[in-house]
Amino acid sequence: MIPLALAILFASSALAQTIVSAASASAGLAPGSLASIYADHLAPVEEAVEITPWPATLGGVKVQITDSAMQTRSAGLLFVSPSQINLQIPQGTATGPATISVSGAAHLLLHAEIHPVAPALFTVDDTGIAAARAVLVVMPSLVKSPVPVYDCSGHLSSSCALTPIPHHIDTVVYVSLYATGFGFQASLARDFVNIGDQSVSPTYVGPDDSHPGRDRIDFPLPDSLHGKLSVTVTIDGVTSNPARILVQ
Repeated sequence: MIPLALAILFASSALAQTIVSAASASAGLAPGSLASIYADHLAPVEEAVEITPWPATLGGVKVQITDSAMQTRSAGLLFVSPSQINLQIPQGTATGPATISVSGAAHLLLHAEIHPVAPALFTVDDTGIAAARAVLVVMPSLVKSPVPVYDCSGHLSSSCALTPIPHHIDTVVYVSLYATGFGFQASLARDFVNIGDQSVSPTYVGPDDSHPGRDRIDFPLPDSLHGKLSVTVTIDGVTSNPARILVQ
């Protein structure tokens, strides 16, 4: 399982007084997606939770979102610190312009656009290594075994490296990419993974039920692809930021 805190930690560099996707600063926001607020003096302490549902108040901080239909909802909070808040955009938030109100150590008012979908891939570091996992299936026995996609056990806390995914003639490898911003539009019929020079139909696309706000897309790795590969996903016509994997 990909630790959610790890994925969000490297989501984007700090930006002054802004709200962005927790997975990529280049992506937008969608109902139910994970987001990060960056500013000064947001919370008096650093505090995180791993249990769900995400609380509406954490470390003395509360975030409320007023949407284009003038409905105000409290955001679920995953992490707060003096310079960053990680939160989930409430399900049911209407698309269009929204106002985000932060109360805590300081009071802050932000503005953002809520999109129907805003797919964004999580990465485990700032070099774009995909927050992913893989399962190797041996044919014809169908014996399954997990295989690593990356290694973050280096001597530096932020040091991660791609691990070659084994891919042989008698195996099938299924890769799971972790993301956010799929909204309610995910569909096996029209969504796909772009990897190398190929487009691949997923075997699953939708919420990752273990962490509200996080999405997952599973796909079989094409036999013809090897080496360092860039991967994106396209959800309802919107393409995500790129991430990287390495295939043996």
